[in-house]
Amino acid sequence: MITNHFARFKALSGSISVIVFLFIGLFPSTASALCCKCIREQAPDKTLCLQTAKKACSDIDQKKLGVVCTGELSETQCQSIDSNASAVCFENPVQVDTIEQIKTEEEAKTVKTITTPTLNVPIPGLDFAAKIVERGGYIVFPFLAQYVYAVYKWLLGATIVAAAIMIMYGGFKYLMASTGAKVESGKKIIVDAIVGIVLVFGAYTILQVVNPSALTPSSIRLRNIPYQAYFEEEEGNDPASVQGGTVSMPPAPGSQSTANLSFKLPVAVCSGLACKSLCDGCAPKADLPPPPANIATSKDLVVIPSSPGLQGSGTLRPQAMEALVAAGKVAQGWQGGPYIIKIIDSTRPFHAQVTIACKAFCNNEGNKVGVTIAQPGGSKHGSGIAVDIVLMRGSKMLTTCCTSKTQTKTISEENGKILFDIMSSVGWVRLCNEAWHFEWGTKGTSCRCDNFKWPPKC
Repeated sequence: MITNHFARFKALSGSISVIVFLFIGLFPSTASALCCKCIREQAPDKTLCLQTAKKACSDIDQKKLGVVCTGELSETQCQSIDSNASAVCFENPVQVDTIEQIKTEEEAKTVKTITTPTLNVPIPGLDFAAKIVERGGYIVFPFLAQYVYAVYKWLLGATIVAAAIMIMYGGFKYLMASTGAKVESGKKIIVDAIVGIVLVFGAYTILQVVNPSALTPSSIRLRNIPYQAYFEEEEGNDPASVQGGTVSMPPAPGSQSTANLSFKLPVAVCSGLACKSLCDGCAPKADLPPPPANIATSKDLVVIPSSPGLQGSGTLRPQAMEALVAAGKVAQGWQGGPYIIKIIDSTRPFHAQVTIACKAFCNNEGNKVGVTIAQPGGSKHGSGIAVDIVLMRGSKMLTTCCTSKTQTKTISEENGKILFDIMSSVGWVRLCNEAWHFEWGTKGTSCRCDNFKWPPKC
């Protein structure tokens, strides 16, 4: 009897040895990953510890990652310099597949802080990165990849624990069995547990050899569609945008009002290259000067309503809004239509005018300010009497907005005239050198056309 129990114990010890081997040899661990001493091309003075499942640091696609690796590091060296005296990394070690989550000093301008997800059920070892990164035209969201990988590692650990429990339970039945049937039952439980572990870690090993990236989900990469202002080129060569002036707005067709409304135009707060003083890099300064006098405020403006022949939204002075609604109705009944007037831009606040100028300076195009880009404060858009529009027929765009240099290539003379005739039929005047820019109440002022001209020019 004792001999039988000893033989069973010996067999059970062999099974446990197999489990220990599988746990040590196959369970994924970042501590056992190869650690390479690398530097980023953007920060050559700072050591980056890059962990990889590859056999040699030279196997890393260094060009793709933008790094240069010079050798391997020991476990004590592969740590942040804040950890111990032997450490050489300026940051915590990073996996090859998550290198895009690293923030360098040069990348600080493109890293945007967002709220870190909070889990109702914490997962051991999961520490969400607190940043999303915008790089190379893509925005990288690491959270889902981190979550999936953490759950995956947790399930592997749970598999080991569950298998160990089943092996102990089977071993107990095996050791204490008094009949052959019970012995076989205990052996079956142990064998089933071992087979389960072999299947799980066998699949892991195969993937590790064939496609290691399948074991470490990549961050979600979304192509960043940069904001492109339709109003990039504007009435910068308009003398009134600098000197101010007075506008007399007639009532719109069909309006109950019969009197003209006169008001003064605002004067630009700066001129040409001097406008750079309003900028902090590519954006307006936080302490901008107050908007110029006579610029439209919320009290002067109304929302453009949903109306037949109009698409889009914005705000204008009431008389200009009524005139635009009238133009939309005319467009619906125009020969060859029905046409739709799509609103690209309407009233533009002072801060938005400064933003456009700052982007020009940021792109080394400051010479455009005052030429093709309105000087901040002086744009007719700031007065609530100007709109940038395009002509539509159904879902097809017939005219474009808003680059002066290419407008004769992207707008046919025929379609340009249709848009002009529709708008001028209710009293709008066009900025002569821009096929998309129309104003209410500026007839007779510099570079304003009430007769169609093509190509557009003053």
